[in-house]
Amino acid sequence: MPIPSKKTILYSEHDFPLIEERGVGPWDINLGSAHPQGGNRMGGESRSDSSVVNSYCKFYGIENLFVCDASVFPTSIGVNPQITVMALAARTAEYIGENWDKLSKVLRMININRPYLSLNIT
Repeated sequence: MPIPSKKTILYSEHDFPLIEERGVGPWDINLGSAHPQGGNRMGGESRSDSSVVNSYCKFYGIENLFVCDASVFPTSIGVNPQITVMALAARTAEYIGENWDKLSKVLRMININRPYLSLNIT
């Protein structure tokens, strides 16, 4: 049974023995994440595997929609996802840049010549 009045703070892997000393078991440790993950699962180049986006974060079913955040992870990860999300964003931006002519053709076909979002900052 864990000691309720005493907090155990781990600063490195060398502090792991403190968990056992306090009598804390695996089911006594609550982990949470403020980073929603896995809701728009990334998969292969087809939707057959129940994924929502392909390996370039391109959404299946809506042309030119890219989802580039932790929601594309196939499952929740146990560490802060910031660097992984930044890497995904860089990879997706590179893909969009390399394929801009092909991607923007669809926008021209449906006569979109203005941005979806316009910010006026004064």
